[in-house]
Amino acid sequence: METVNNLEIISNFIELQQVLEILEKVGLSGYTIIKDVTGKSDRGKVIDD
Repeated sequence: METVNNLEIISNFIELQQVLEILEKVGLSGYTIIKDVTGKSDRGKVIDD
């Protein structure tokens, strides 16, 4: 078996490119992007931007 680490980053679309540049810079081997996520938290509704 192989050890796998999981890191979740929640960011708005405006900062996506900067986040991706950082991930590439640190040598991340793979990632998944889920766009247009909506929901609700204790701070109210969260809409996709």
